[in-house]
Amino acid sequence: LVVTLVITMALHAFGGEMIWSARNLAKGLTFHDYESFVAHMEKDVPYDSMSDGYWSGPFTSAQEQAVAPEHSTAEEIPTGEITYYDRYGNAISEEEALTRTLEDKSGNVVCTYVERNRSVSSLRYEQKEDTVLPLTVISNREYQIARQQQSLINTTYCVLYPIEMLAVLLIYFKKRAK
Repeated sequence: LVVTLVITMALHAFGGEMIWSARNLAKGLTFHDYESFVAHMEKDVPYDSMSDGYWSGPFTSAQEQAVAPEHSTAEEIPTGEITYYDRYGNAISEEEALTRTLEDKSGNVVCTYVERNRSVSSLRYEQKEDTVLPLTVISNREYQIARQQQSLINTTYCVLYPIEMLAVLLIYFKKRAK
């Protein structure tokens, strides 16, 4: 039973990072060509959150990262116009601020797109020779659902540990009594 407990702990530690991490549990939308991926990323889609307050905000969004010198975030700028700055403090256009590139294994740019889809949490892909396809786009909502699934799995393990410990102790004391 002690060996079973150690195996359970190892499986929980290894599985939590490698098998059922939120990133692995999130299904996402998979693209097998750059054109449909770019079309999806360039759609003007607002941030999609669930209303239970579990998740407080998106991972990345160029609009939240655009910072005016006198304000801490772009959302705090009182005017309706957002000013974007490059890393050197020079004003740049919105399109320049939202432009992203994907590179293959050799460092060559294989795809360029404008990130207007604010519902995207992250991208999952493998850099290969001359391509990064297939690309999986994970939305904020999908990632949030995956985090809840991961939390449920971890809770199950937290219930399993005391049960296994109790079984070890019961068998120990039963054998000791004989």
